[in-house]
Amino acid sequence: MQKIVTMIIVMVTGYLVAIGINLNITYLPVVTLLTGALAIRLLRRRSEEVLYDERAITINQKASAAAIAAFTLVVTAIGWLMMTWGATIDPAYKEIGYALVYMGCGLLVLRMAFQYYYSWRLGGWDRGE
Repeated sequence: MQKIVTMIIVMVTGYLVAIGINLNITYLPVVTLLTGALAIRLLRRRSEEVLYDERAITINQKASAAAIAAFTLVVTAIGWLMMTWGATIDPAYKEIGYALVYMGCGLLVLRMAFQYYYSWRLGGWDRGE
């Protein structure tokens, strides 16, 4: 029942936002989006069912880590390949290769920064206390 009511709220919100944009009524989309978001939030608060469990959290964490690892590996490998082609085939490939390799390295640095932050935030890292 909750899914049906949520779907109805989303449909009505989308309809009213479209009308507000088409008729140049500036306050209607804003008021409609805020009201719709508030209604969905209140509807979910009243719900007794479990919306998210620990297994789903673990699955999402593992999937995210695997996606980051695979993307980083593929981007870095393609970047290296493009750098190699830049030296032999076309010099334009070299710049694209450098950009891809730097993107892969930047993603690794970003992941490391978030890992240190969450380790510190969640207590898995010695803070010197």
